[in-house]
Amino acid sequence: MRSPSQPPSSPLSRRRWSRNPSSISKEAGKYKGDRTLYRARLTAALDLLKADERTDAKKIAAIGYCFGGTGALELARSGADIAGVLHRAFQIGSRSAWFRR
Repeated sequence: MRSPSQPPSSPLSRRRWSRNPSSISKEAGKYKGDRTLYRARLTAALDLLKADERTDAKKIAAIGYCFGGTGALELARSGADIAGVLHRAFQIGSRSAWFRR
């Protein structure tokens, strides 16, 4: 069993997680600068989740804070078939938003 501080393993993970702020910022910047790449990665993660037999594809929602919230919104903007989105980003002055089809 993994500890809460360890990230889950995933076929999408190509490298180890970093706690170095500059490398984290660089990685986030790669996706912020290329929305097509970001959406492709988000869609790949969604497809992986939907392929899991334990997943009810009609009950999937995207939830994120900060960079993850941006990902949740990008997934919704891409037209992904998800039930809803929750985005939290206090650092940019926005309030939480809930979108539902």
